[in-house]
Amino acid sequence: MENRGSSRFHVRKPFLRKINATFHNYRNLILLGFFCCLSIFSLVVSYTDFEMSRNVRVLVMDMTDSLVEAAGAPTRAVNTLMEGAQDWALAYQKVEDLTQENKELREHLARMRIFREENKSLKKLLKVTERHPRKIVSGKVILYPGRPFIKSMLIDSGVEEGMEPHLPVITAEGLVGRTLEVADHTTRVLLLTDLNSKIPVIVKPLNEQAILVGDNTEMPTLKYLPYESKIQPGHIIETSGRGGVFPAGVLVGIVESVNDGKVKIKTAVDLEAVSFVTAVSSSLDPQMTNSG
Repeated sequence: MENRGSSRFHVRKPFLRKINATFHNYRNLILLGFFCCLSIFSLVVSYTDFEMSRNVRVLVMDMTDSLVEAAGAPTRAVNTLMEGAQDWALAYQKVEDLTQENKELREHLARMRIFREENKSLKKLLKVTERHPRKIVSGKVILYPGRPFIKSMLIDSGVEEGMEPHLPVITAEGLVGRTLEVADHTTRVLLLTDLNSKIPVIVKPLNEQAILVGDNTEMPTLKYLPYESKIQPGHIIETSGRGGVFPAGVLVGIVESVNDGKVKIKTAVDLEAVSFVTAVSSSLDPQMTNSG
């Protein structure tokens, strides 16, 4: 009995080895035949049963889409986490910057309050007459000078915002001109380069009085200087305060050229690129008056 069982086992083992070896030898051919049969079957199905082939394609497409979706999920999750981390880092940096800026502004405000109190004490000590602060009205330029014989601009502030005619108009760089025509919510500003503009000025450091006259060019002319004036290029031109329209000390420009007694001034403000302007109103600022 033991010999029979042993003989059967030895018989089967070589047979399995033979099948395995045959499969490995013809493996590529078997796979090729299988895929050929599958292709033929797919062609037959597509020609014979269009609805069935369409369903199969839809099923394969759905399976492929699901696999792609599942495969891309980790990548999308990582990208989302990275974007969130970047946004958080930027937000944190922005908060830090704003915190530092707020701290600096508070320090500036504290120093300004100290200087203000010291200024009041010194004025009382010197018995200086206190000047009432004037109301400031700002506006955005909505129309630049476009016509060659009219040098003016239109701003989006008018009577409702506190604008008045014949107010000096300035920027942080210097003088722009004066208000001319005021509507409810718009104002036309006559630029200092306009032919009708005449501004009392003073030449620094000579302290000589003159009149700045516009001539519709980019550089107005300085007239009515003293006969023996030693004005030279580079001298600074400021408003003199005479006439009561323009306050004293506002920068107008610098002397560009002096040729045969004709003095041309380069304006401190680029009048073709102004975005916001400020007019100094003749009425008192109630907030500053009450706080003072």
